[in-house]
Parts: sequence; structure tokens; C-alpha cells
Amino acid sequence: MDIETPDVHDAETVDQMFAVLQAAHLVDEPDNPPPCGVAYRVGMRQHPLTEKFERRIIRDDCRVVAVLSLFMPLVDNTAFCDAEVTVHPDYRRRGLGTALLREAEHIGRADGRRSLATGSIGRWEDGPQRSEAGRRFLEAAGYDLVLTEVLRSADIDAVQPAVERELLAQAQAASVDYETIAWTGRTPEEYLAPIAALNSTFLNEAPIGDLDLEPEKIDPDRKRRREELKIERGVFLCGVFARPKGSEEIVATTVIEIHTEPGDVAHQQITLVAPNHRGHRLGMRVKLENHEQLRAARPEVRSIHTGNASVNAAMIAINEQLGFVPVDAWYAYQTDISKTS
Repeated sequence: MDIETPDVHDAETVDQMFAVLQAAHLVDEPDNPPPCGVAYRVGMRQHPLTEKFERRIIRDDCRVVAVLSLFMPLVDNTAFCDAEVTVHPDYRRRGLGTALLREAEHIGRADGRRSLATGSIGRWEDGPQRSEAGRRFLEAAGYDLVLTEVLRSADIDAVQPAVERELLAQAQAASVDYETIAWTGRTPEEYLAPIAALNSTFLNEAPIGDLDLEPEKIDPDRKRRREELKIERGVFLCGVFARPKGSEEIVATTVIEIHTEPGDVAHQQITLVAPNHRGHRLGMRVKLENHEQLRAARPEVRSIHTGNASVNAAMIAINEQLGFVPVDAWYAYQTDISKTS
């Protein structure tokens, strides 16, 4: 079985690649949202300006049984790349994962990258049993654990309405000098510049462990292009900003995404409060107001899923008040590929 570059415009090949992801999900992380076939198929044909993807597959006869997707930024963090290696459960322990991981290292090194990150799902505390084979595989391959992200979920109505109203009232009272702006679909044009400026600080402010990443420089055009690519993939977006009254500076943001498949599951994305504006419960306020907006805009959504670095105590505390409970964890690993011959 040889490694080959797939034709991403061949529907049958892409369908087989997605089937590998589906089969792996059912075995590795059945309690987390499944991958979205619509987003996957459309994403294969997209051509972002600020990053590129290299993909490789391994077939058994005519059937795809292992998939590599390698993400490489083109504007910021050009010494970094991130690999997702997925092997069909029926074909594990045959060296296919090792072959694709080494292929990712080779591609990254040839492109001048220094660091390659990847990861594996694993058990968190007393949560559901998860195989540790992925972590053992990466450690045996010379990768170092650099970040643990705990994955959590909450029913959309996990918090009693009276309790939620009280939490919101407390947050609004603590942030009386701020106003919020709710939006759905696309970020309103007039807010692109200030939200791009805030988002540019994310990698400085969020706990990212020892991942070899530096802050991005996001301008309004880049922010808009990222949104448009998601919308092309069938993703519905809704968010809430906060800013000081009388100011145009956005100092807090939160965004939720809903994929086409399954349409009853929401994914909590970025929540960020500028350092100089913390202590006013803005994180709680924008998240609660966005949950209200989500229920009105997409009443079919039944659960929200999120992830937080295990050391992000402030955001974990907010999420626990909103009814989020741990499911499992994503263990991120990294290695220096520049030193490998």
C-alpha cells in the first residue's frame, strides 16, 4: 500500500476519505460531534489565501483506508504546520499511521517548517474510556506533549431559566459601562476592523502551552475571507461583541458555529476579553447573550460543545456555571522536524 496524493475533485475519493474520518470518530470519540460531510467536501475544493493544505492517502486495493491532512500557514507562523493523521480502525497497527506521519514531516521540512504539531483524543479524569494508543504512538515517535485541551458539552437548556437570568443580570450589572452587539451570519461591515484587531491578540492571550505559535496579524479583509470560507462550507455563525459605551473599540467577543451536519449541535469557538477590560464579567455576559440569540435563531440546536486548555481556569469556571461538563480531552503533541534528517 503506497502513499498517494488524492484528486480532491474526484467525488468518490473524497467520499472514501470522509468515510475514514467517520469510522475513526465512532471508535475514538463517539460522545463528541461527528465530522460534517458538507463542510469536508466543500473545504477540499477551497483555496484560502493565507494557508495551504497538503493531503495524502493510502489505499488498500481501491479503497482509501488512511488519510493525512497537513495544514501550513502562509502569512503568520510560517515555521509551523499541523498534521491530522487518521487511519481506519480496521487497518490500525499496520504501520500506516507511522508512514503518513513521516510523510507529513517530510513535506513540512521540504517547505521550510520547523515545528510539526498533531494530537490524539484521550480520556480525561473519570470520563468515558478512551484508547491511549494514539498518545503512545506519538510519544514513541518522539513527539512531546505541549497542550491539553479538555472537551466539554452542555445541553442547550442545561441551566434553569431563572438561574440563567440571574447570571445574566449579575454580568450586566458588573459591566454597566459596556454595550453589546449581537450578529448572525456575517460580522457587520462596520465592526470588521475592531474585531480583527481583537482577534489578532488571541494567540497572545489564550493558553496555548508550548505550541510554536505567534500572534496572527488579522486585518479586516482576512477576517472577512475566513468567514466567507466557513459560510461556503455551510457553517452558520452567530456572535456577540462588547465595547465600552461611547467607544468603537471591541473588547470582548464570542462566536458559535453550527455545521450543516448534524444541524442540532453547536460548536463554541473563540471567547476573548481584552486584558484591560477583564473583571467586569464580560465573558459571561457575551456568552449568555449569545446563547439567547442561538435559541432564537436556531431552535433545533440541542447541545453546545467546546474545548478549553486544562489550565484556563477563568473560562472553565464560566463554562461550568453554564452547565458544561467534561467529555474527554485532546492531547496536542509537537516535534522539531528541522533536526530530522
